[in-house]
Amino acid sequence: MSPRKLAPARVYAPGLAVLRPAAIALLIATAAPGMVFAESVEKGAPGHPAPERSAEAFARAGDMAVTGGDVNSAVAFYQKACSLAPRDAMYKLKLGEALVRAGAAPDAYTVLQQARTLDHNKSSEIDLALGRVTLRLDRPQEALTYLQSAQAKSTEDPAVWNALGVTHDALGDHAGAQSDYQKGLAAKPGDMALRNNLGLSQALAGDYPAAIATLSAVAADPRATAGNRLNLSLAYGLAGDDQHAAEAARRDLGEADNAANRQYYRLLKAMDDKTRTRAVFGLGAPVQAASAAPPPSPKAQ
Repeated sequence: MSPRKLAPARVYAPGLAVLRPAAIALLIATAAPGMVFAESVEKGAPGHPAPERSAEAFARAGDMAVTGGDVNSAVAFYQKACSLAPRDAMYKLKLGEALVRAGAAPDAYTVLQQARTLDHNKSSEIDLALGRVTLRLDRPQEALTYLQSAQAKSTEDPAVWNALGVTHDALGDHAGAQSDYQKGLAAKPGDMALRNNLGLSQALAGDYPAAIATLSAVAADPRATAGNRLNLSLAYGLAGDDQHAAEAARRDLGEADNAANRQYYRLLKAMDDKTRTRAVFGLGAPVQAASAAPPPSPKAQ
């Protein structure tokens, strides 16, 4: 959880993804060897044959669009790959994950269910993606089923342990969540997401000294982001230490946002455990504060 104000995310509207010229150029650049991509980016250029539309090429273009941050174009490319190879579960997995990034979790859930059926429930990656999107839809009990299935297929994957931890936190089982994060750290020592979420879980459980120790170490790590440092501020805020909460946030927030976040921490502290956990991890509809914007969810999965 990174309690700072961010610009609203662009939301994907089904059927309205925009194919930008730069993204179309990516498609041409990622053609497989020997394929014909002689057509001009400008539609209808004379003297050029139509390109061969390969599902693999569209999927690779989608991968590059994701890397470049153009989620809408990625969705469109993966949709095309799926239309050309409708029985390929992995293309549907890519589309589902892109839809989540684009803010279309219900659509992602539908696509990932299709992927799971096509795959005959063999892939831990699809189960993990389904667990994540179901958790985002604030259905942690259902998410737990998918994530336990993923864990049974991939026992050492730290990403699965991380998602299981967030799910157990959402269900109010903070001790179970912390056990999940620790198992993930045994598989991947030093992982920032696992350490971050372990500290958040400790704070949610009311173990503020442990949370502050964990998140202080994360914030001091050279890989730490503004979000990691602001999570330390959150832990101090939940502990009622307004001075240290302000100090921890000062590097990344101006005074007005800093004060607004501290007000929000006081609101969080007054919530019941389930509501507070949902707010911290960004599950379901955000909790609105009078003059402090709810923080976005952490790099939790």
